[in-house]
Order: sequence, then C-alpha cells, then structure tokens
Amino acid sequence: MSAVALYSGLLVLLFVALSVNVSRLRGPAKRSYGADEGTPLFMAMRAHGNLAETLPLALIVLFLLAATGYAAWLIHLFGIVLVVARLAHAHGLISDSSGSALTPTRMVGAGLSQLYLVLGGLLVLIGAF
Repeated sequence: MSAVALYSGLLVLLFVALSVNVSRLRGPAKRSYGADEGTPLFMAMRAHGNLAETLPLALIVLFLLAATGYAAWLIHLFGIVLVVARLAHAHGLISDSSGSALTPTRMVGAGLSQLYLVLGGLLVLIGAF
C-alpha cells in the first residue's frame, strides 16, 4: 500500500499546483470565476478540472490493484504511468498558446490515462476472481 500512498501523494501535489496556477491567473485576467475559452486562465482551469474529474477513479483503480494482491512492481508501473499521463495532459493544456488544446503532450496524456483505466479496470476484474 505504500506505493499507492506514494503516487496518491504525488498526484495530490499536482492537483494543488494546478489549483494554485488557476488562482495565480485569476488576478491578471480580472476574473473571480469563469474564463473566456482559449485563454490561459481557461486552459489552466481545464487542466485542473480534468484532473479533478479523472483522479478519483484512477486512484480507486490503483488502490484496488494493490488490494487484490497484484505485485508491487505492477502497482509501481501503474502509478508511474498515471503520474506521467496526468503531468503530460496538464502540460499539454497549460502550454497551448493557440487555444486549440490539441497539443502532442495533451494527446499522449489523455491516451495514457484512458489506457491506464482500461487495463487497470480489466486487471481489477481479473483480480476479483
């Protein structure tokens, strides 16, 4: 379970960093809520919001992989993939100056996140039997 705690802690710190980034951009944008689409504030809000949407289920999968008895190396592999995926996705959104949000790092992050959930979900189902 210490592996789950490690990756959970890292991802919580990423969540806080993305939250602070949104707060930092609100002042210059003169917006206490909301943002115009494609602006740096909007992209920062989406990076934070998308992590908030994805992280709970992803961490549940990681916990269930550990709880069903999978090897520590597999838990670490899944944890590393999840951290890399979420960092890549956030970077892809935040670094997009065009507002299109179709950056390579975002696509890699989104793809890895979906792959993580599909494979993790299948392994959790297998581990349940």
